[in-house]
Amino acid sequence: MLGKLLYECLPQYKQKTIVLREERRRENKEEAMWRERERKQQAIIAKREKKRQQALEAEERKRRQAIEDEERRKQELYQRQSAQLQKRWSLVEAKERKRAEEIRQRLGYKESRRSLERRTRDEMIDQGHRVGSGISRSGSYRLQATR
Repeated sequence: MLGKLLYECLPQYKQKTIVLREERRRENKEEAMWRERERKQQAIIAKREKKRQQALEAEERKRRQAIEDEERRKQELYQRQSAQLQKRWSLVEAKERKRAEEIRQRLGYKESRRSLERRTRDEMIDQGHRVGSGISRSGSYRLQATR
């Protein structure tokens, strides 16, 4: 009896397992397709994010470069202005010295040797010399200048 029942049910069982196997295979295929689609979407999203990040970094580099250029430009302008100012002051000082000399000559002022030495000493210091004074054997002052 069991054999007969088994014999009658076997074709239906075989058919059912075939159908279930096909169904599982189809579901696996669909699932694999969905996984593949999801992976591709994630790759596209990652590419977009990477491009956006690169654009942000490029923008940041441009901003930093602009700031550095602005600083450099300000520094150059400051140096130019200070050089011009220094030039003007030296011209003014030269004019003042010349005028003072003219006034002295007009008044007939004769500079003493000590005052002359002091003035030349100050001028040498202004030019960057290290100046020391000594007294010679005869008792007169003399300048010792080194650069």
